[in-house]
Amino acid sequence: MRLWEMLGRAVAEAAVEEPLWRMSPTRFMREVLGLRPWKAQRAILDAVARGDRRVSVYTGHGVGKTLDAAALVCWASACADPPPVVVSTAPTFRQVRDQLWREVNRLWSSSPRLRALGTCLTTRLECAAGHYAVGFSTREAGRFQGIHAPRLLFIVDEANALPEGIWEAIDACLVSERAQVLSLGNPIVPYGHFFRDLDRPDVTRVRISS
Repeated sequence: MRLWEMLGRAVAEAAVEEPLWRMSPTRFMREVLGLRPWKAQRAILDAVARGDRRVSVYTGHGVGKTLDAAALVCWASACADPPPVVVSTAPTFRQVRDQLWREVNRLWSSSPRLRALGTCLTTRLECAAGHYAVGFSTREAGRFQGIHAPRLLFIVDEANALPEGIWEAIDACLVSERAQVLSLGNPIVPYGHFFRDLDRPDVTRVRISS
């Protein structure tokens, strides 16, 4: 095969792969990140890709939910269409930095394809003007004011311990038709926003045994 034919074929194959990655974070996780998500992880990825507005994951520690969330940050930043603004939070900044964003940095830095798209800092990923992912922790609900975009994805880690006022601020941001929130935690206390989501009809629930 001649060189120009090989180049043309490579371009055609890339054009096929990219839409498939946009439609399927599971495929993106396998083919770009080199990971093999198991059944419960695929259920989380598929719910977000479908556009389910509220997705709550109930589980303990060490079952892969943080890795799944980090893969979603990478997928959303690299090839979701339209790309959402991704905002992650947790009860403490240490949890934001050392749990979710440690995985985001590891996954992003391990892929030359992703590194070429943007820069991943400690708790921020910049891909293009107005297109970013950021992680922070706060007890001031006002820090969520002004977070608006045509598409938004909130990721709440250790959601069972997030203060009610912060939950109310996140809910107030879900005004866009394409705004979503993914919550991850262990409902160890029988009260609070995350626990109440167990009975909400508009919540997609994923339960994972520890």
